[in-house]
Amino acid sequence: MSATKCASFIRARDPSILAWNRPAINPSVKMDLCSAFTDESSSGEKDKEHLQVYLRLKPCDHLNEIYDIENNVLVCRVPRGSQFMRNIQDGNKVKRQYSFTKIYGPDTNQVELFNDCIKHRMLDFLNGKNGNIFTYGTSGSGKTYTILGTATNPGIIPRALEYMFRTLPPIDEVPILKPTESGDVELLEMSARRAELNLRNNFLNSSSTKDRSLHIKTYKAMRERLSVEPTATIEEGTNVAIGIWVSFAEVYNEYIYDLLQPKPARGKQRPKLRLGQDEKGNTYIKNLTNISVSSGLEAYEILQYGMHHLNYASTSVNAHSSRSHCIFTIKLAQVYSTEVQITQFNFCDLAGSERAKHTNNIGVHLKESNNINTSLHVLGRCIKTIRASQKNINMSSRAPFRESKLTRLFQRSLIGGEGIAMIVNVNPHRDMFDEGQHVLNFSAVAQDITVEAEIKPTKKRFSQYIHSTALPSISESEQSELDILRDQVQTLYSELESQRMMWSEKEVSIRREIQNATQARNKVMNENWQRRMEEREKSLIELHEFKLAQLEEYYERKLNANSKRPRLTNVINLDDSEIDNLDSSDVSNLDDAKEALKLKTDEVDKLRTSLREVQERISALQADVTRFSFDMQLKDQEITKTNKQLTETENELITVKQKNRELETLLRHAKAEFQELELTVKNNELEVFNLHEKNADLNEQLLARATDIVEHVEYVEQLEEKLNEVNLE
Repeated sequence: MSATKCASFIRARDPSILAWNRPAINPSVKMDLCSAFTDESSSGEKDKEHLQVYLRLKPCDHLNEIYDIENNVLVCRVPRGSQFMRNIQDGNKVKRQYSFTKIYGPDTNQVELFNDCIKHRMLDFLNGKNGNIFTYGTSGSGKTYTILGTATNPGIIPRALEYMFRTLPPIDEVPILKPTESGDVELLEMSARRAELNLRNNFLNSSSTKDRSLHIKTYKAMRERLSVEPTATIEEGTNVAIGIWVSFAEVYNEYIYDLLQPKPARGKQRPKLRLGQDEKGNTYIKNLTNISVSSGLEAYEILQYGMHHLNYASTSVNAHSSRSHCIFTIKLAQVYSTEVQITQFNFCDLAGSERAKHTNNIGVHLKESNNINTSLHVLGRCIKTIRASQKNINMSSRAPFRESKLTRLFQRSLIGGEGIAMIVNVNPHRDMFDEGQHVLNFSAVAQDITVEAEIKPTKKRFSQYIHSTALPSISESEQSELDILRDQVQTLYSELESQRMMWSEKEVSIRREIQNATQARNKVMNENWQRRMEEREKSLIELHEFKLAQLEEYYERKLNANSKRPRLTNVINLDDSEIDNLDSSDVSNLDDAKEALKLKTDEVDKLRTSLREVQERISALQADVTRFSFDMQLKDQEITKTNKQLTETENELITVKQKNRELETLLRHAKAEFQELELTVKNNELEVFNLHEKNADLNEQLLARATDIVEHVEYVEQLEEKLNEVNLE
């Protein structure tokens, strides 16, 4: 069944006195005929503000030291030390003014915010109009409190759910109809109804018992708190089949994911969803899970299930910072007879804009911040382009909707085809001033900057000349562009720092590997040298032992050879009486024998002395070998230490050279960026000067045209007088 373009089949009305207790009326019927005769510019201004922006300030001490609220205009006194004082001369004071649809101070409660911003939009949603609510703010600005609230102070989503379900008639637990991706409605068969019911029950039962009981307890406390709040009423006599469906998606790093899909197995990635367009040109998310709900509690549990799958990270600004834009959608499907009506209401929570200087993000978190800031920048450009084109009909510039998934999804609402509003949360603390200014620059309906110059007496003509020829101040758009460029430069510096840290870690690991390899190599070399020394020592000992054995054997043979000769022992042992009986020949033989014995004895003594010398020499050689081995070990240690010092010195030299090259590159880039900024400022000054001249020329032309018109009017009056005179005659 295809959806019709008619109004809602259920007619909801606000029974309060402020709403005059009137029923819903077809918007095509004109009620205020006076508007047709009033100035067109007044109605045009009302139509131009289709994007209403509400500002909410977080409670903070010493709020009035920096901020003042004057008739929905936030006046900011820029403190010293802020980056917005960099282009201001010393002694001057700067005031920045931001206009909003309405400003809610720190004392504003949740009831007032819901009644002013959400309630009438939910009533329009029940009566057939699509609605969109954006929430935006820096990390830690109270955005989560505004959206969800607490058990005692419910936020806008729990209040919207209770307002809707308490207004509508009871919803069947078993869904009868289901909206399709293309904007039509499908009537479900019995099997499909049971499947959808089982799908919802699986989602509700998938959470842990502890978490689910906590969510149920919290929402029941919210429902009890909201039971006294008034709701709309439905006119009787309408027999309409109603179905409520919810979905939850996130835009993370410019990819779209379904938050109602279970987590994939470890090592697998979540499936990425694509955008599509229906026959009417409306953009939607393909294959997004829609769950039927029959009560606010079920919708709240589905919301909490999806929030459990959101991407969060801890930064120096917020310990639980959202890293993606999330979109919670409520679809109301109606079937009356053969006609079908589908309306949807989107709650889009924009991720907080962050600067790398304050959050200290690196690596993956730095990439997330860059994608967040890029998508928000595209959204801001689209809003500014649409506002500028509505103020100047002849303006031909186009909004860059296709540069971001977020702007493509909400293109119809941004151009005025659907109701849209934004709730901006700002933390007015002094430390968050610069972050708050970026949020205000992005979201304010109008803004203005005034500089109060400090009057100082000047004594030198040169100073007077400088002050008299001072350059015009930079406009707000130029300041925003400069801030974006500075943030990009800071992001690049952060990326360079992360790369430097990564390469430093790699360098340390490489050094450690080289050190381990060198130690292993030195250990192997020492073992080889030790083995070679032992082998050399063993071979020398064996050689000397072999030579000693040969000498012993040689002298043993000598001794044995001498022992085989005639023994002279008896001759030597003769006494004097026997010697006297010997003849002369015997005496001479005896003397020869004694002489030979003496010679042999001397030769043996010499051999023994030589043997002792050889043994002493062997001992000396062994001592030399031991000393040489010890000296070799000391030399190896010195060589290892010297090689290590040499390697460290070379690595340090390489690191220093690399750092010098990086610093030179950064200096060149900074110089080039400064020159580009300086050229941009000069071009902007020239454009401002040309605009002033054009403005003066236009004023002169306007004055000349006004003079001509006055002359023509006088001439027409004269002609009318003459005509009257002719008629009288």
